[in-house]
Amino acid sequence: MFSHIVRYGLLFGVALGIGFFVSYLIFGNDPNNFSKGEVVGYSVMIISAVAVVYGIKDYKENVSNGELSFLTGFGIGAGISAIAGLIFGLYMMIYLKWLNPTFTETYMKYSEEQIRMSGVSDEVMQAQLAELATYSDMMSNDLLQSAVMFATVFMIGLLFSLVSAAAMKTNAPNN
Repeated sequence: MFSHIVRYGLLFGVALGIGFFVSYLIFGNDPNNFSKGEVVGYSVMIISAVAVVYGIKDYKENVSNGELSFLTGFGIGAGISAIAGLIFGLYMMIYLKWLNPTFTETYMKYSEEQIRMSGVSDEVMQAQLAELATYSDMMSNDLLQSAVMFATVFMIGLLFSLVSAAAMKTNAPNN
């Protein structure tokens, strides 16, 4: 079981890293591309999470002779997701420190501009800008931002794990 978790966790995590790095190469740090980058980023996360499905399926077919309990399937998927999340969190640290160290500042300026141009009332705008300022403090911490990305990948993987384990579970034979 452990080898399946590691193999498919590495596959999921490396696919995420490659997808996000290619997205960075294509879109760069241009604020005009941030909305496209978000769509691509979440798409990469969802497509890469298919590794959870394949990891559970491979375990069921090649290790457990076609038998799989819900808990075993969910555990395999959760393990795969945790490894992928760790890899992606590490990628984010590298990205924020060396690949694109101005990302957070650029993104926060972009977000402020979007709020100011949104056409909402001054009262709503001030509330949104205050919330953004609070969010900015969190975003300026690379470790915390990487932890949020770990959690995002992990939660997406858990959803895939839940659905896959439920769909692939086998019932115990009646004696």
